[in-house]
Amino acid sequence: MRFWIALLCIFTWVGTVSVPSVEAKPRKSATSKKISKKSTKKVKAKTKKGKRRVSRPKPKPILLERQEVRLMGYNAFTLYAVKGSGQAQNRAEIISSRLETLLRTVGEGTAPLSIQALAGPGKGAQLLLNGQPLATVTQYELLGNRMAQGSSLAQRWAANLRQVINKPDIQETYFTYAGLPAQVIFRGMSYGMVRQTTPDFGLFTTDGTRQENRIIFWRENEAEPLAAVYLLNRNRRYIVYQRQEN
Repeated sequence: MRFWIALLCIFTWVGTVSVPSVEAKPRKSATSKKISKKSTKKVKAKTKKGKRRVSRPKPKPILLERQEVRLMGYNAFTLYAVKGSGQAQNRAEIISSRLETLLRTVGEGTAPLSIQALAGPGKGAQLLLNGQPLATVTQYELLGNRMAQGSSLAQRWAANLRQVINKPDIQETYFTYAGLPAQVIFRGMSYGMVRQTTPDFGLFTTDGTRQENRIIFWRENEAEPLAAVYLLNRNRRYIVYQRQEN
């Protein structure tokens, strides 16, 4: 009997010994995993969007001023410069004065008028009048005309200038009477220019008499004293000189 009681006590004591518990880690549900993935994607998306917004500052457009190069009221071509610098007007005044001087020089000579566009250096170009520099194409003219090459713009300038110079009033001012004397003396008589031209009907004659290196002509078979004499201008047109009474 004592044996069985002792055995029962042993089993009772063994049953009461505590076993250390192990906490179970909570399992993440499928729903929580989806939520965490979505939040991660949102953070990445925000980061990417933030990068897109960071951009380099755009260069400010250059504001330009313009000024026309004019000859007797006609626009030959237009210059550009940075707005507020006054350079367009200064250049236009210098080029206009140079143009008038060159035209008078050409008009008083015998060489034909020549207008050329010369390319270079780089994208620039020059406009020449009888081989003399008249104007230079700058980066601002290219910008103002939205052109890439100065040679193309210089050719446009040259074409415009030819049209202007061929205007009748400009031809009369710079070429028709240029280089001719206001008065000639022929056979003791004085003749003054009347700024008038006359066509050649094949009726003019001469004995080779010159004044200021210009040959004096008159109408064939006209009785003396002659009512008028004539000089040839650079364009081979006869200019009328009428006899002046003393």
